[in-house]
Amino acid sequence: MQSTIFTSNQFQLLRSGAQYFTRLIELIERAAHTIHIQVYIFDWDETGYKVIEALRNASARGVAIWLVVDAYASPGFTDGRVAELQQYGWNVKRFAPFRIHTFKIGRRMHHKIVLIDGQTALIGGINIANKYSGLAYSNTWLDVAAEITGPVCNAVETICKNSWPRRMRKRLKHSSPSFDLKMPTKIRLTQNDWWRRKIEISRSYRNAIRKSQNDLILVASYFLPSYRKRRLLQKATERGVFITLIVGRLSDVPFIRAAQYYLYTILLKQGIRIYEWKQSVLHAKFAVADAKWATIGSYNLNALSDYGSLELNVEILDEKVNQDTRVFIQSIIAEGCEPVNPESFKGTINLFKQAYWWCCYQLLRFSLFLLFAFMKRDRLK
Repeated sequence: MQSTIFTSNQFQLLRSGAQYFTRLIELIERAAHTIHIQVYIFDWDETGYKVIEALRNASARGVAIWLVVDAYASPGFTDGRVAELQQYGWNVKRFAPFRIHTFKIGRRMHHKIVLIDGQTALIGGINIANKYSGLAYSNTWLDVAAEITGPVCNAVETICKNSWPRRMRKRLKHSSPSFDLKMPTKIRLTQNDWWRRKIEISRSYRNAIRKSQNDLILVASYFLPSYRKRRLLQKATERGVFITLIVGRLSDVPFIRAAQYYLYTILLKQGIRIYEWKQSVLHAKFAVADAKWATIGSYNLNALSDYGSLELNVEILDEKVNQDTRVFIQSIIAEGCEPVNPESFKGTINLFKQAYWWCCYQLLRFSLFLLFAFMKRDRLK
């Protein structure tokens, strides 16, 4: 079942660092009645304390705080700290804490959502931590988020509400904000939660690759696409689609760089142009295709996002947004990307490297295969 397309929305692209976190604090300070935050990583560092302080001030003036963090990725949310925040009147939930009788292997809450008064939403890949804000961190991770205002926020609010038990949802009244509709933009929310049989983002990417006619740009962290998506990329290049892939030269995940080098040997032969962001870790996940399609969110092109995580993307069907996103992509290419030259890359390959890259790729694939197998077993119980 395809998601609803909402019209008459406003859209703005925000970059990690000062731009995003300045806007986040501004929105929290403007909140009148309700703040929803759902985030994978919420660190108790300078950035985390700054956001906590802004939320404290908001709750002191009567704003209801509904905060969901992933229990695995946000270990700083101990029982003691959660109890402390609940004393302020906050609603705090740790998604999938480790308990033998309820733990689902691999299922993580990977959302990055902020919703203010049911009216303005921030959706993307930016977590709350110094490495995303630039505070006390020399190389800010490159990431993006979409700021949206309009009727689509009603659907965002429903997603946030459904994260809570029914007994608590009764305390959540539906917002009925009025919207300034001067800049109409068509937006659709897409979700991935294989456990709940939602594969909308995966399908959206496949459809975009399959239907693209002119060009396709993928900005991808942790890029390990399935064989099915790789075949679609190959078929797209064969029919003349110009494909550009932007990945990071640095990574916080062991073996992924070597695994991606293995993919380079395949993708470069297909004529796909590859750029490497070299300034910091690239954590962004978004794409544009042809004239009117773009997607921004938390979804990575790998099996973990396909099968193991709750993901949310904003799909934008608008020519101006597509153009603005392309301008942003060109700016980051000029700022800190380096093209991978097929001939030069081929000259660096030797038998040892080929074997090592292949082993790393297969190791990561096998790990994700085990994850999927355990997930499937648990769901069928």
